[in-house]
Amino acid sequence: MSEWDNIKDLAGWQQKLKSLLSEAKGMAEQGDLAARLAMSERLTQFLEWSWPNTPEIKALDKIAADTANAILVGEIESRLSALQARSADYARLEKQLKSETQVNQEAASKIRLESIISAIDATRAPIDAFKKLKESLKDTKKEKNLAEAVDETIKSVESLRTMMAKLL
Repeated sequence: MSEWDNIKDLAGWQQKLKSLLSEAKGMAEQGDLAARLAMSERLTQFLEWSWPNTPEIKALDKIAADTANAILVGEIESRLSALQARSADYARLEKQLKSETQVNQEAASKIRLESIISAIDATRAPIDAFKKLKESLKDTKKEKNLAEAVDETIKSVESLRTMMAKLL
């Protein structure tokens, strides 16, 4: 037996709708999605079961339909509001992450730049030492071989310095 079976006249339909509206009000205050959907369904069933289709019953049906729609619209608005809040949270977080990423990239770039400058500076003393060593070498065969190796080393280190300087 359904909740609609014992309603026989306009007064019964008025009483039933009054009861449903009271329940709908209580349900709306709770905010439970399942309860809202169930109440909307019951109000829709009121439309289906109410009879006869007199102007008075049609007026009750309109109230039931408007209430069912209001319940669903309220739920949709609540969900949209929650989505909007999450979208705003996401935008704020995205902005924060971009800012932090930029700061981190700048810091990494500075560290890299400092490392390159430090490496270039570190090559000055060995080059000077190798040049002094080459000047002090004699023209003997052993020392000529060493002088050639020192020349190659100086050229390699200077070439490395040039490559690093291009990164600045």
